[in-house]
Amino acid sequence: AAWTITWALAATFTTFFAGLIMAVLINRHGIKLKRFWRTIYILPWAMPGFISILIMRNMFNGHFGPINRYLEFIGLPAVPWFAETEWARTTAIIVNLWLGFPYFMAMMSGVISGISKDLYEAADVEGASSRQQFWKITVPLVLYMTAPLLIMGFAFNFNNFNLIYLLTSGLPSNASYFFAGDTDIFLS
Repeated sequence: AAWTITWALAATFTTFFAGLIMAVLINRHGIKLKRFWRTIYILPWAMPGFISILIMRNMFNGHFGPINRYLEFIGLPAVPWFAETEWARTTAIIVNLWLGFPYFMAMMSGVISGISKDLYEAADVEGASSRQQFWKITVPLVLYMTAPLLIMGFAFNFNNFNLIYLLTSGLPSNASYFFAGDTDIFLS
């Protein structure tokens, strides 16, 4: 049960904050080719999830995966992505981040573009830095508008059977669990 809650929290908040960061970067004044960047970053969301998960499973494969091959090429040791519990869990969170951040980026991009420019202009006049504007204007308004999505994201990730099953099949096995592995979530 502890892993399920940890998984749901980590999976939700990593995608939420990655989406927020990407939305802020794309919506910054002076960024060129905004449509291009939005299109590129939305591609992981546009591809069917099960296909992305199966591709990622092969990319992270400890024996023949290109990620370990690249690590070995640059002189680093191969990582046991699915053989050790902590690596398998971390891999699941990374893959979920890849699959989930475009959703939050798209939502927050719309919210950010809807924030009145007058608020930022008034903050400029008052001498607020970009960081202060982000934490005092952008984040509170985005959180207010996307709180229901954050709750729904948590509920979705709490029982996200597909990602865990297709990516790790619950592995690595744990002898203290009956027919369950270390990456299985409560509902699987």
